[in-house]
Amino acid sequence: MAISADSKAEVDEMVQTAIEAGGKASNDKMDDEYMYGWSFQDVDGHLWEVMYMPES
Repeated sequence: MAISADSKAEVDEMVQTAIEAGGKASNDKMDDEYMYGWSFQDVDGHLWEVMYMPES
């Protein structure tokens, strides 16, 4: 599943909150010119991608 965020800070906040609630970080953060993302696995093992893409 993928979730869209409104900023890089919101991506970090969502993933950090999930980790604090018992999830696990899944991949390293990705930060390039076109998008920023990080992912986590929830307590049931489902993979979630949280992405931010600037409109410009």
